Amino acid sequence: MTEQDEDLILYGTQYVQILMRLASDPECPKDYYCLTILTSYCQGKLARRQLKAIEEIEKQIIGFEGDTTAALDKWRADFLTFSALATHPMPVSETVADALAFFLLVGPHRILNFNKISESQSGFLHYIASNESYREYCYVNKETGFWEVSKTEFKEADVKWF
Repeated sequence: MTEQDEDLILYGTQYVQILMRLASDPECPKDYYCLTILTSYCQGKLARRQLKAIEEIEKQIIGFEGDTTAALDKWRADFLTFSALATHPMPVSETVADALAFFLLVGPHRILNFNKISESQSGFLHYIASNESYREYCYVNKETGFWEVSKTEFKEADVKWF
């Protein structure tokens, strides 16, 4: 495993509370890094609507008893809000759909261009987050609160050189 992939070792519900503790420890030299690992792992589970993993993550978050930082508190509140939509879908406002799509595609730590593309006649809001390597899409149905995400990677042939 390369150093670039070391964070993937910590992708698992059994590490949620450990990462929360380290992310909140001002003495931890990798506190921010631990928060990014935590958010990336949990965002992926939420984006793909992996309900069993989401429910286990919720239990870990709710059961955490350590001190927290403002950044961790914000992430925790957002995750619990949006995970509730995964387990108990309901209609959402456009403002909630915007926040959900941003949380799923970008979150607090990734640097991507984020835009709402359109609203379909069927009530789906379409979002895009992109950089020079890929595009991610999120589709949120305001009437049901259901969402789906997809990703397109650019191939060298897709890039037009000027």
